Amino acid sequence: MFSTRSDVLIRLLPRLIVASVMLILLALAILAPLEAAHGNTAYYALFRGVCHQKAHRCFEFFGFPMAVCARCTLIYFGILIGALFLPMFNSDNRRRYLILLGVSGALVGIDVVCGYLHVYHNVFETRIITGFLVGLPLGAMSLAAVHDLLKKKSTSSTAI
Repeated sequence: MFSTRSDVLIRLLPRLIVASVMLILLALAILAPLEAAHGNTAYYALFRGVCHQKAHRCFEFFGFPMAVCARCTLIYFGILIGALFLPMFNSDNRRRYLILLGVSGALVGIDVVCGYLHVYHNVFETRIITGFLVGLPLGAMSLAAVHDLLKKKSTSSTAI
């Protein structure tokens, strides 16, 4: 059976949309320190509501911290990789993705709580690993959400 052009587009377009959004967010987060090196700190405001932006927890470029911490950076990167390479979230793999999201979210929680309780000092490595693990299933889930939106839009526009 051959796929129509619209079927292929509906399967590929969500991957491209999610990946593009994540690439733009990552580019803006990296652009912030470049701009800060030239005296412009406005780019940090774009991420202020979603990340604590503590400089000692951020990757550094051009002598300034990124606009998001290492964990947030890897969440965005995990979403990008998950959207590009993982199968879309659906009823067949729903349980697997929810388990991965639950376990990775619990690992983030444990990492944060242990840091606050001074059980150990969480380090870049734990932030990077936990962030990436949270991002992967979110990428597949984002893909499914965008796919459903596009499919709903295409069916509603053909009904008119």
